[in-house]
Amino acid sequence: KDQGREWFEVFNPGIAEVDMEGWVLEDIHTNSYVITESLLVPPGGFAVLGESTDPINLGTPVDYAYGLDVNGFPLGNNTDEVVLFSPGGVLIDAVHYDGGGQFPSAIGRSIQLDPGAFNSYANDMGWNWCLSTGPLFTTQGDQGTPGAPNTDC
Repeated sequence: KDQGREWFEVFNPGIAEVDMEGWVLEDIHTNSYVITESLLVPPGGFAVLGESTDPINLGTPVDYAYGLDVNGFPLGNNTDEVVLFSPGGVLIDAVHYDGGGQFPSAIGRSIQLDPGAFNSYANDMGWNWCLSTGPLFTTQGDQGTPGAPNTDC
């Protein structure tokens, strides 16, 4: 577990700004978290959600922190899910990653969805994901593109 350094991003493919306040983050087994503050995602833009807004990974820009404690939303390094529901309980999106079986996996590198697969039907398929090549500029050489466009896979 990368205490305080976990994050994921949400992309808004629409033409209008989306406020994620009241959205629910879940995984299938144990965790559920409600976004309690306004979190605006511009059209064609990203929001980065993470355990902490402190400058994790030497500057990863976290727009909303869901916490490090038991009430947070810990991400498994190998296998886990990120499921998003609107305040009305409508499933917005879901990704079930497996840490190397179908999805790519490497220490210090984030996985990213190919921009050509930015829709709810393709992002749960491991072949649409690849290892990020964008540098996070850490002393460990970690790679990812939080809050910035993904590169083609």
